[in-house]
Amino acid sequence: MARLHLFNPDNDIALARDVDNFTPPAAARDIRLAGSTLPMWYGSPGDRFIARGVNALWYDSVESLFSTGIDVIGEASPRIDDFVASPWGWSKASRRDFIRLGMSPALLPDDATLDRLRMLSHRRTASAVVSALGGSLPFAIAPAAVEARDERQIKAFFDSNSAVIAKEPWSCSGRGIIDSRNTSPRRMAERMAAVIRNQGSVMLECAYDKTCDFAVLINCFEGHAVLEGLSLFDTGAGGDYRGNILDSNDGLAARIAEHCDRCRLDALVDALVGVVGREIAPLYDGPVGVDMITTTGCGQPEFALVEINLRMTMGFVARRFYDHHMAEGSVGRYSVTPRQSIISPLPDAIVDSHRLVNGTIPLNPEGHFAFTAEAWRE
Repeated sequence: MARLHLFNPDNDIALARDVDNFTPPAAARDIRLAGSTLPMWYGSPGDRFIARGVNALWYDSVESLFSTGIDVIGEASPRIDDFVASPWGWSKASRRDFIRLGMSPALLPDDATLDRLRMLSHRRTASAVVSALGGSLPFAIAPAAVEARDERQIKAFFDSNSAVIAKEPWSCSGRGIIDSRNTSPRRMAERMAAVIRNQGSVMLECAYDKTCDFAVLINCFEGHAVLEGLSLFDTGAGGDYRGNILDSNDGLAARIAEHCDRCRLDALVDALVGVVGREIAPLYDGPVGVDMITTTGCGQPEFALVEINLRMTMGFVARRFYDHHMAEGSVGRYSVTPRQSIISPLPDAIVDSHRLVNGTIPLNPEGHFAFTAEAWRE
């Protein structure tokens, strides 16, 4: 059955608020509006995506070259119940978006399902997965994050660790992260106290010297977990997402292995699929992005699990763009950057048999952010 996609990257904020009538912050609204066309690059032929309207010149240009078979659906489209609702992430707010479009509530998750998913999306799920990995790997990875609910628990963790990263239980894309290495003790304490007031607890991790950001991309369906592939990405100083390398799974594994032991990487990926299959798949259907880092320095673990996203991620977008829309032998980069003006539909792309060989294409027509794919031959 064809899917109806909604790009709602503000969903983690909506999960924290846990209300139907959620209004995203202005910056979140900007990126949501700008990226509304992304589903045409990660969906399947016959799918549709929700948008207020799409620049016809841009859409006709890219569709004629890439033949995605995915089109926009209007706000008053008939037979909307013929589609499976497929948001970037589920929450009460995203369910409301589909209802407003005219989809029957009976076809959407009920409150109990959404409450369960919200609790699974809490960062303590990552801690549970790390603990479960301990019995699945022949080597150690970084310890699980600790959940603190009061000042006493925070002090005990700081007394045992010289550098600490504190995280909001529900947050995304590098937001809601406080690093003691670049935050004053007073400001750190104020922000952690605010997180506890707003979300009930704060997650505490030892800070490591990172050498590589990567993710393991897994799909859960009917109680089973299946590996889709890998994601190799980079972030800014504050942990904000910048972009992904576009390459085959083997190519990405080789790049990640420049920072770690390849056999251990393969074992880690296999173990993660198994643990996600046991811990998450019985309770959730959909994409799971497991964010990892490699570290360096004496006494530091080779790997640390830093986040689990029970939703679509930019890593999935990059993985599927490469698999569906790039020519064999080409590699490249997918990036998200601020932009204030409209750019031409196809600046310098070379496309053969509906696949990008070389050059740059915009994955959205206009807006405050540019989603861009660039390809070249190595």
